[in-house]
Formats: sequence, C-alpha cells, structure tokens
Amino acid sequence: MSDLQIFGCPLDSTSVAALESRFAADGIDALVVPAADPTGTGLWGLLPPWLAALALPPEQTAAIVLRRAEPVPPSDVGRTAYDLACAGRLAVATDLQAGERTLLLPALTPREAPALPAWQRRAIDDIGTRCAAGHDDDVAALQAGLLQIADRLEDSHSRSQGVEGLGARRAGDYWHAVHHRREPDYGNARYWFRRVGPHPVLRELAADAESLAASMPVPREALSELVSAGQLDPLAFVDLAEHCPRTRDASLTAFAEALQFREMLRLLAATARDAEALQG
Repeated sequence: MSDLQIFGCPLDSTSVAALESRFAADGIDALVVPAADPTGTGLWGLLPPWLAALALPPEQTAAIVLRRAEPVPPSDVGRTAYDLACAGRLAVATDLQAGERTLLLPALTPREAPALPAWQRRAIDDIGTRCAAGHDDDVAALQAGLLQIADRLEDSHSRSQGVEGLGARRAGDYWHAVHHRREPDYGNARYWFRRVGPHPVLRELAADAESLAASMPVPREALSELVSAGQLDPLAFVDLAEHCPRTRDASLTAFAEALQFREMLRLLAATARDAEALQG
C-alpha cells in the first residue's frame, strides 16, 4: 500500500484492504469510493466520473485513492482526479462506501462568487472537446451548469443567456431560470421556467422530493405544493426558495437546498447527454 495515497472522506480497514487488488485487476491509477450520502444526492452515480470530478472538489464527496510514483499534494487532488478520469484511468467503486462527510451544498442565494482554480476554469472553457461536434448550444449550457454549481452566477448567466431558446431541450434556459432563482430575482426566474416548459428532469425530481421529505423534517403540505401530476412544479419551487429566507425556517431551507442540489446534478447529467458528452 506504500504507493497509494488516500484523500477526502475516511475509509474503514475493510475497504482499505480491498484496494490494492482492485488497482491491479482494473489497471487504473485512481479509485473513487463514494461517501455515505444521507441526502441521496448521488453525484458519482448520476454523472460520468470526469464530470463529477469537475462539478465539485472530489475529496468532498468521496475517498480519492491515488496510485502515483510521487506524492500528490492535497491542493492537486481535484486536478489529478479529473485528468485521470479523462484518461480513463479512474474508476468508481460502487460496491464500497467511504465514511460520511458533511457536504456544504450550494446555497439558495449565494453571498459571493468564489475563485475557481485555474485548472478547473480551463477544463470548463475546454469542455467542448469532450462533447460531440455540432452541439455548441448544449456545450454552453453545460458550462453554465458547472459555473452555477460553483456559485459563479454571473459567469453562468453569460453562458445561458447566449443560448436562449436553443439546445436539444433548452437546457440553457433551465440554467438561466436557476440563475435568477438564486440571484435572487424570483419574478424573472418564474418567467424563464415558463419559457422552459416541461423537462424530463422534473419527473425525476418529483421522486427526489418525496424521498428527501421522507428523511427530513418537512411538512407534508410543503411537499404537496411542490409535486403536481407526478412532476416537480418549478414555479412552486421558486415560491419555496422565496419563502425560506423570509421565514428563516432552517429545516425547510435544508430540504430546499438538498432538492436544489439534486436538481443541479440531474440537470447537469441531462445537459451532458444533450451535448453528447463522453461517458468515460
């Protein structure tokens, strides 16, 4: 085990003992062991590994096990995991589980735009190289989504605004609506959600809202207002996002943030499919 480095979420001794043979059998240089996930966000199950590594610092959502000849400094874990995932040298161990680590979810209304590492900014700018030709509108929407998750709201807005009404399923307009909901400009958010119309993720999000509400202290009436005809009502979700800061209801805010994060991941996965992004 001397050449293996483990970062991020903790691993128990049983998982650690299984790692060395996994590396030899799979011919890989990195292994992701997803963390226990009480909110069911499922980052590593929903997204291709390279996109998951780009969406959030991977050491926040998993144990990252690297096999490298030279030690990797902690500041380079994200870039290293992303590069190895792009090269097909990273695998996700879906049969193992790392210990839980509290993930700070994107806020309903972020206060500031954090700086992005240079490697992450370049990767987002160049993401079209990992998508099929002829999908520029959905590539821009994919960039908007990654920047939105990173709380770079204005950068995200400039991408989504540039593809108004375009793309396979108008993913850019959906990200545009999310931007205004978080800005917050609730009236504008409602306008853009009406422009988007029905989207496949809304049916998936209805089930997500049900499962989250079952595991969190959320009033049933809040859920009944969110879900209609088997779909999440995005306008009702805007109402909820507006209600939370006004009432300062901590439980409802935690639920809304968990559902928003699930929305971001599902929409990011759908946008990547629209852009015909590489799965490996």
